[in-house]
Amino acid sequence: MTKRNVLLALVILTLMFISFEWIGFTNFKEKTMHHSTTTSGLVINKEVDENFNYYVYLNILDEKNGGTKEIKIVVPSENLWNLIELERAYFVVYQWSNNETPRLEQIEINDEFKETYMKDK
Repeated sequence: MTKRNVLLALVILTLMFISFEWIGFTNFKEKTMHHSTTTSGLVINKEVDENFNYYVYLNILDEKNGGTKEIKIVVPSENLWNLIELERAYFVVYQWSNNETPRLEQIEINDEFKETYMKDK
């Protein structure tokens, strides 16, 4: 009887292990990679779409190519969007997952960047 109980316990443990591994594997495939970036940029445009999503466009330094590039960032609220000024430089932190438009997490005025940015142009 004890051999039977041991064998039964091993079968149950094996099935539990397999099911946990399968559940973990399927959740791993569904998880998205979250990225966060901290940079400075010059606001060149602001817009609102038909669904009342608020966006800002920033020119940031492109370290890979040595120039600048434009990025589009979702602003989480209209109040914050209204405070952001065109042609003003900001220090920003934004996050994104997979192919989503980046979402603004933090913003602060950075006038030193504008001086550096304008000097290079």
